Amino acid sequence: MKPVKNFFIILFLTLLCLYLNLPNQLSWPKNFLGQDFDGQINIPHPTLSLAGWQIPTHYPLRLGLDLAGGSHLVFEAQTQDLSEEEKTRLSESLIENIRRRIDLYGVSESLVQSAWEEESLRVIVELPGVEDTNEAINLVGQTAQLDFRRQVDEASASAGFVATGLTGADLESSGVDFNPNTNQPVVTLEFTSQGKDKFAQITQEVQGQILAIFLDEVPLSFPVVEEPITQGQALISGDFNLEEAKKLSAQLNAGALPVSLDLISQKTVEATLGNQAIKESIRAGLVGLAAVLIFILAFYGKLGFFTCFSLFVYTLVSFFLYRIIPITLTL
Repeated sequence: MKPVKNFFIILFLTLLCLYLNLPNQLSWPKNFLGQDFDGQINIPHPTLSLAGWQIPTHYPLRLGLDLAGGSHLVFEAQTQDLSEEEKTRLSESLIENIRRRIDLYGVSESLVQSAWEEESLRVIVELPGVEDTNEAINLVGQTAQLDFRRQVDEASASAGFVATGLTGADLESSGVDFNPNTNQPVVTLEFTSQGKDKFAQITQEVQGQILAIFLDEVPLSFPVVEEPITQGQALISGDFNLEEAKKLSAQLNAGALPVSLDLISQKTVEATLGNQAIKESIRAGLVGLAAVLIFILAFYGKLGFFTCFSLFVYTLVSFFLYRIIPITLTL
């Protein structure tokens, strides 16, 4: 019974991967082998609900810029007024903030990288699927705005937050350290001389309450002020790991260093080359697969059928993993 059970398990997984790899719509050429065809099949991919979880049944392939088209932008950061220490922090914090904006916008598989050229920092941004360059420029090029806000009514779960007047201009820098008692990572804040006085007054007023931190109108953290802080230095502790602490610190530094970005190059990458490359790749893959199958069947006879079936299952599972992980397909 065990071989029969394994067979049905493999068959079920094969059919499942086959269905999940199918597009929403199948169509075929109007003229094929001298016969006229005109039609298409719509394949439903409903979202399943299981124990409160929403499970999609369609996972589109992620295509890179060369296959999907999109926007390619090059910015230059204005760093003339920054110290050497600030320039060191700038690259990581700027990249992290741009990635955060892109993720919130819903653009997947973007590329953001930076490079120093003499005294200037250049940022290269590639956004697959975004062909409106003005939209991309507005998304990436705006200066980061950091501010601290107090809770209007701490007794309400849906309470809002109002500005305190403490902004990124009052924050000198942020870093990552470890709590000596718990050995857990903490995010450090150091304020300017003017920000020190503001922060001291605010923490006295909101002791025991939430002092939220917002970046570009989106909340970053909701720390609770345990006691008034008058020394201009603060710690944010919480249930986060080292990578999360570094990410939060980089985002805070992005607001503390409101560097403007000048666009120096822009272009829209067409997907025409990508579509042709996809068709040629599929054609080459099918030819290669057919040659392998013919060789296996000719060499192994009936046993080759099982090898061919295994190769078919492997292909389906691989493409399903490409979709669900996801893995970006590029040339």
